[in-house]
Amino acid sequence: MTLPGHRAVAGVTRGQRWWRWIPLLSVAAIGIALTVVAYGAGKRSDLQMAVKTLDLRAEWRARDFEQKLLLTAESAEALAVFMSAEQPLTAPRFHRFARLAHDKDDLDSAIYWSPWVPAAERASFVSAARAELGVDYDVREISPDNRFVPAAARDGYLPMLYEETFDQVPGIAGFDLLFRPDRRAEVERVRDGGKPLATVPFGLLMGGRRVPGFLVMWPVYGTDQAPQSVEARRAAFRGIVTARFRLDRFLPGSIADTPPIIERIDIAIGTPGAPVRPAASYDPAAKTFSYGDIPSPPDDALALQREFTGLGQHWLLTSYFYPAAVRALEPNSRWTRPLFSLLITTALCVYLWRAALRLGRAESTGLSNAIRLQAVMDNSVDGLITIDERGIVTGFSRPSERLFGYAAADVVGQNVRMLMPEPDRSAHDRYISNFLTTGDAKIIGKGREVVAQRRDGTTFPMDLAVGEIPNLEGRREFVGTVRDISERKRAEAAQAALSERFRRLFDDNPIGM
Repeated sequence: MTLPGHRAVAGVTRGQRWWRWIPLLSVAAIGIALTVVAYGAGKRSDLQMAVKTLDLRAEWRARDFEQKLLLTAESAEALAVFMSAEQPLTAPRFHRFARLAHDKDDLDSAIYWSPWVPAAERASFVSAARAELGVDYDVREISPDNRFVPAAARDGYLPMLYEETFDQVPGIAGFDLLFRPDRRAEVERVRDGGKPLATVPFGLLMGGRRVPGFLVMWPVYGTDQAPQSVEARRAAFRGIVTARFRLDRFLPGSIADTPPIIERIDIAIGTPGAPVRPAASYDPAAKTFSYGDIPSPPDDALALQREFTGLGQHWLLTSYFYPAAVRALEPNSRWTRPLFSLLITTALCVYLWRAALRLGRAESTGLSNAIRLQAVMDNSVDGLITIDERGIVTGFSRPSERLFGYAAADVVGQNVRMLMPEPDRSAHDRYISNFLTTGDAKIIGKGREVVAQRRDGTTFPMDLAVGEIPNLEGRREFVGTVRDISERKRAEAAQAALSERFRRLFDDNPIGM
């Protein structure tokens, strides 16, 4: 049996392994180019050469920070996918999956689930939560004197129900995300947009004190994929999975195991289209971050800015290189410049080489997890088949092998229409194309009875349910659950024949009944 997506995962790992080395090769190529330029332009300004080197450093730092920011949201994404499919959800299952989704290198300090609770269901929700979690549970908000009190009446609530902490500082059970107007606006943006969103930094109330941080919110719907329209998303909305990030944990973790930082780095965040707000500043002398009141930037420093948009927010990184740092990079001869450039390039290449190796180990871990999941799916009662957007089979479980008479190796890589008799065989690719182009689902997201064809050419009735598999990489995959209903159909036919026999017996009885 091949795990749905297992061969695809393995194929992607083998076929796209080269991309991990692009940053290394890019930095190496840039470094070599800078060395050649430095040798050929030995009489040029030493300051110009230093600025180019520092610009490369600032660019790398910004791209490294952007990548780590996006990776931190993966545990929330995995939990959101789990929540959309898990019914009913219990605290033990939440905590078990949250721990599995959280990697030891992840920088989030907690992850929690806040279900949507209409006002009319508040009392029953609180009663059920108290029965499961404890008698002190309630939907809460913050009073003007900073006390947690029962939430005021409103049209609905998003109270924290389950939480898994990774910094030993729990949040406030039952705290309503919709309490603050600005947070409510962010929740509505996440709900209506169907995409994750990072909040702008604010003071997280933890252990009786305010800690600078931000949240990453991921929407959860009662469907296997985000609905197409805003109205449909609002109707299917189930709640929010939130990852909590403390700046005093996230920012130091984001620069760990990186080349030494010689520059001051100011980080500002804001909503796209609006001014950014200072969030933190790194002091290279003290080797620490400061938050809140950011000191004024130095007037004599070289400022290099990099910006990007990630998790729905605009991020601006400004690197300030002090004159001493710039002078230290200025070569004194045409040989000093290329040698120093090679040293910088080598240091960056070594780091990126180590990063590529770590990423390779992470991919191997992901594949190992996929293999473990395969064992679960191989023991499913029903057959499972996965296909890509071209209709090519990417996964074929053992129950499917027994059902159709094919080995997985004979089916994976082939078009799924080989399992269908005419006329469905000829029309299947058109069904997929129509769904991808128009969004009009004939089978996708629905269950129906169909006729399937075994390897020996015989046909049999089958229950088929098809759903789309969420995928952040832009690929679209579908999973089908199949069940042979031949015995049920024979039983129905026998029942119908018996009923017809009795009907004729009664009709032919001269006495009448």
